[in-house]
Amino acid sequence: MKLNEKHIEDLMLFTKRHYVPYYDLQIELVDHLANDIEELINANPRLSYEEAKQIAFKKFGVFGFQETIEAKRKALNKRYFKLFFSTFLNYFTIPKIIVSVSFFVLFYFTLHTFSTYLKAIFYLVNAVIICYGLYHSTAYHYKLKRKNKETGKKWLFESMSNSLFTIIMSCNLIIQFTQLFFIKQLNTSFHSSKSLFIFSLFTTTLFLAIHIVSVILPKKISLIMQKEYPNYRAV
Repeated sequence: MKLNEKHIEDLMLFTKRHYVPYYDLQIELVDHLANDIEELINANPRLSYEEAKQIAFKKFGVFGFQETIEAKRKALNKRYFKLFFSTFLNYFTIPKIIVSVSFFVLFYFTLHTFSTYLKAIFYLVNAVIICYGLYHSTAYHYKLKRKNKETGKKWLFESMSNSLFTIIMSCNLIIQFTQLFFIKQLNTSFHSSKSLFIFSLFTTTLFLAIHIVSVILPKKISLIMQKEYPNYRAV
């Protein structure tokens, strides 16, 4: 037996009813269920479609599709982090490395020139970087939400676009509070060349990471999704 379009539509609704909100995961599960159902009916023609469907679903275990969702989420998380690091490493190749180093040098000498206002610059620069990331990340989030509402489709890979951004922002806040604590407790000064170098390097790296996560990666994910799913609509 070969399943028809009505069967496929029923399986799509079936996965959605069983708490699989992501369209890309629904497609994979439907393909898996359809193959199992066809094999079961071919092996035992007395089985009805509904009976075969329930047997195929029971193979997923007590928790249904939840274990499959979690496994897929972990696999896509690894893929997302690999995509981030490969994109980040591209900034250490010519000509992007020239832009990155130029930004670092400019920032370093700016700190030297305005050394009297280092703490104020520390707060200002980090606030600008955070606002930059939040602006682009929030804008993308609302565009994604609007597109999902219009198309009626949510994509798991897209939903991960803010995960790494959240991690980077959390690390940034931890580092800032740690630095401020030690500055207060040990009366550490920002005025040494070594401190300025570390601060400039940290700031440049943080800006690149947030720029990649909030601006570049969403575009790369859209290109990947367009290649893998013909009916995918970019944000």
